Amino acid sequence: MTADDGTGKRGPRASGRSPGRLLWAGSAVLAVALVALLLAQRDDPPPGDPPRRPVAVAAAGGDVVVLDDDGRLVAMAGGPDVPTGLVVPGARALAAGGTGLVVVDGRRGEVRRLGKSAEEELLAGPAQGLAEPVAVAADLQRVVVVDAVGPSVWELREEGSRTRLAGAEQGLVAPTAVALAADGTVLVADPGARCVHVVSPTPRRCGTAGREGAAGDSGDGGRARQALLQEPVAVATAPDGAVYVADRAARRVRVIREGLIEPFAGDGREGSGGDGGPALRAQLRDPTALAVAGDGTVYVVDGGRVRAVDPDGIITAVP
Repeated sequence: MTADDGTGKRGPRASGRSPGRLLWAGSAVLAVALVALLLAQRDDPPPGDPPRRPVAVAAAGGDVVVLDDDGRLVAMAGGPDVPTGLVVPGARALAAGGTGLVVVDGRRGEVRRLGKSAEEELLAGPAQGLAEPVAVAADLQRVVVVDAVGPSVWELREEGSRTRLAGAEQGLVAPTAVALAADGTVLVADPGARCVHVVSPTPRRCGTAGREGAAGDSGDGGRARQALLQEPVAVATAPDGAVYVADRAARRVRVIREGLIEPFAGDGREGSGGDGGPALRAQLRDPTALAVAGDGTVYVVDGGRVRAVDPDGIITAVP
């Protein structure tokens, strides 16, 4: 079509789309495409990124690995047998011990070993009787799993055997964490019973710390089995025999040596202050997971970040 240009001559009719409008439209399309690309990348962050919101930490020797709430494994320090940069959707707990890492996949109800080259080995799942695995510990000979249904604690041996170590009849109420001591003792943190059990080799209800069903935050300096705990959600062991217990409600970490319990980190107040100073004077917000490295450093998952207490008792935030 043509139009009069005001001089009596007729030429092509204007389209009504100015170059500025076309440029704006093209920019809008480009912006939408960039946003879509960023959103797509958000669920697959670069392996070198720090953990977004840590939910678990594991240590074996000099290897320290953090699991975040995206199911991503991030190395704080790693040796040749520690796979990192992997993503395990649904992962909720992990352990470092033996070869590679052992991960609890809460979405599938499975426990799997991850090798350095990202190969996976299914250790146990619904077909082997697991219902809701929530915690795991491992060494060179075995993997120990806490199942919230029952509840129960299972030992998986390298040769393929599976043994039930404990259940409700041994006092388990709502166990959330497990640790293996150097002498082979299996410890289970049970906030439902407000104590830490020994489940192997000789089961003892509340055999490590706390009094069954009695809530409190007292007993420092005395026998650990006479102390009161409020919500012991995590337990970890050190090569020297020390046992660390994270009490979520009390916002403290306590240490047990030779049967005696002492404060280790947190002054009982909710907060995140104190980094760079004594751990006993620092504030904890939500201590939910523990691990002890070979050099004695204790790692604490606290309110969405990881903090480390060195052998001198100084607490710092882990980048």
